[in-house]
Amino acid sequence: MSELCCRLCGSERLHVCLTLEHAPRNIQRLLTREQLTEDSAITLNVYQCRECGLVQLAQTLEPEYYDDYIMTASHSPQMQFYQRSQAFNFVSRFGLAGKRVIEIGCGDGNYLQYLREAGAIANGVEPSRIFRKMAQERGFQVIEGYVSREWLIPGYPYDAFVTRQVLEHVSDPNDFLQGIRQALYGGGG
Repeated sequence: MSELCCRLCGSERLHVCLTLEHAPRNIQRLLTREQLTEDSAITLNVYQCRECGLVQLAQTLEPEYYDDYIMTASHSPQMQFYQRSQAFNFVSRFGLAGKRVIEIGCGDGNYLQYLREAGAIANGVEPSRIFRKMAQERGFQVIEGYVSREWLIPGYPYDAFVTRQVLEHVSDPNDFLQGIRQALYGGGG
């Protein structure tokens, strides 16, 4: 059929479930007038796997994409309350006070701060140079990298991990999760 394979199950049984004509090449930054004339729209196909049902894009992102990636660096008071409560519940429920927790895709360190307040020893992994620096300036140990089974997260083993709004950016979810598993005490098993 095609060289496209499902990012989750590896099946080649993908079908186009949505086509967006004239889609912007990148929605992560505002272009100057000069950049806008150099940019061109793309046709974006969204695929669904007939085996496992995962809906996905076939495009892969360039490594430098995440240096310009716009992340929410601040949240509403309601979201801050929710995330803080979520971190405290996580640490409490799994007995992680005084234990090492790694957040994969930690951004500017906001959630790391909540984990720290809840009593965890929080560290992070962040590919974006800009956001990694922000988290480091907040006093967190943050490692540059992309998690995979081929790349052992420095400082392992960890007692637990957190990843939020990251899995949808990962080209191979199985490889990503295996990389995390290798970084946990007992291989996470």
